[in-house]
Amino acid sequence: MIFVLVGAADDALEPLVQQTFKADDFIKIGAGQWLVSADGSPTSKDVWLKITTAQAPASPPLLGIVFPVANGYFGLAPTTVWEWIAAKRQAAVIWSMGSKRPGPNPPGPKPS
Repeated sequence: MIFVLVGAADDALEPLVQQTFKADDFIKIGAGQWLVSADGSPTSKDVWLKITTAQAPASPPLLGIVFPVANGYFGLAPTTVWEWIAAKRQAAVIWSMGSKRPGPNPPGPKPS
């Protein structure tokens, strides 16, 4: 699932995003703004807690918001962003199919 992460423009979240997600599971789209990909069915809260648990305990609270990209998207962005989104959405479909995905010879009657 893809989430939008918006933090303060000072990029205080950037090192935490880099520590929390694999390099191909996030893309920076602006100052303090990322798209992140998380496997399974996490909530926005799950993603936020995953990011902020990497924060040093004595640090001041981080400002940010996380929300899912659930029902589509639209806008103007560099080609790399659209390619990243397409790759993550395709991976999510394959992941969600899991072992239910039919192989080259699905069960059932053979065609004549």
